[in-house]
This record gives sequence, C-alpha cells and structure tokens, in this order.
Amino acid sequence: MQEYEDLIVKRDALVKEAGIMLTLYTNKFGELVAKVYEKKIECIKKKKTIAYCQAFVNKGEKIDFNKMNAIVSEEMQDFYEELQSLIENAEKCKVLDVSREFDVLKSKKLYRKIAKLIHPDVNPNTESDEELMDFFERAVEAYHLNEYQKLEEIYVLLCKMGIDEFEVEIENLEEKKDLIRREIEQIQNTEPYIYKYIIEDDEAVEEKISNLNEEYESYEKYLKELDLVLRGFVAKGVVVEWEENS
Repeated sequence: MQEYEDLIVKRDALVKEAGIMLTLYTNKFGELVAKVYEKKIECIKKKKTIAYCQAFVNKGEKIDFNKMNAIVSEEMQDFYEELQSLIENAEKCKVLDVSREFDVLKSKKLYRKIAKLIHPDVNPNTESDEELMDFFERAVEAYHLNEYQKLEEIYVLLCKMGIDEFEVEIENLEEKKDLIRREIEQIQNTEPYIYKYIIEDDEAVEEKISNLNEEYESYEKYLKELDLVLRGFVAKGVVVEWEENS
C-alpha cells in the first residue's frame, strides 16, 4: 500500500512539474511563438483569398469582394482565436510566480498527507462524496500553486472530520500500480514535461529561439510570394482589396 501511495504522489508531482515547465516554456518563448503564428495566419489568409479569386476567374465570373472578405474572415476565425489565446498565455506567464525548492517541498509533504486521506485512487469514498471531492479538488489546485497555507487549512478540516482515521483495502492493487507506473512514464516522455530539457539547457534555448526566428523569416518570405500572386490578379484587371487584420 505504501508503494501505491508513493506512486500516486509521484505521478501528481510530475503533473505539477509539467505545469511548471509549461509556464517556464511559455514565459521564455511565448511571445515569439505568437509572433510566428501571427505571420503564419497572414499567409493562410492570403492563400484563401487567392484561392477564392482564382475560382471566380476560372469561371469567368466577377468577384464579389464583400462576400469574399466575409467568407475568408469567417474561415479565419478559429486561427485568430488561437492567436489570441497564445498572446494571452504569454502575457499571463510573464507575471506568474514559479515557486522554488523550499515552498515546493513543504507543499509536497502536506499534499502527500492529504492524498493518503482523500485521493480518489486511495479512498473510494471520495468520488461519491461531494464534500470530499471538493476538498480534493481544492487541494490539487493549492498544491499546483504551492499554496501551503490553503493545504494546511484543508488538512486541519479533514482531521476534524475524522478522515485521518479511515483504513481501506485497494482491490487489484498490483494492476493499479502498473497503471500509474505507465502514466508516470507517459508524463515523463511527452510535452509539456519534456520542455525541461530545453529550458534547463542554455544551448537548447538559443537553438529554439533561432529556429523560431527562422520560421518567422520563412513566413515573411512566403508572404511576399503570395503578394506577387495577388498582383498577378491586378495585372489581369482584377482588383483585390486586402485588409491585413480582420
């Protein structure tokens, strides 16, 4: 049982660390990623406009510019929402405080105590008890934010409820331990946890920045090529009105 509890806490700690890695990664690269994506969707929008114009030219029909702009803008909506999300995340991660060793250690120790009491994987009663589930969800949030005082308050309340006195036998314990081991391996080998191998390596950081700048320049170059295509329509007597931002 002790090994099972340890695995649960380790998995949850890795989930937390993955969140920290995502914050640090976004703090370091978020603005540049958003800048690259913005240039990318400029290219996408122009490609859609070119395709729309070409289709009407091929049919020998007059282009309805208002209709064209409305259709293209609607098709671009998801791209602009994603861009806005990238920008907002980059701004948010600039001001987030990522707590370090001492606070993390204190929070982890207290979270371990709470997890042994009401983690749904340990205490089957939690999922069916609205109050216990609320305590657990609050504990997870406080743990991820290293809010030791909130964890302490939750632990005190649980003890007052007598939750610290329960004992439970876990069915299929070995299967559940194997499942958590696989979850741990999955977390450690996928994003955002593996971002740590970039942000903790100065050379990898420089390489990432260089790659993003190269990607931005490639989109800028492609954008100029698309502009030439649009000028081709003008040369054929088709006037294309273009607005960079919708």
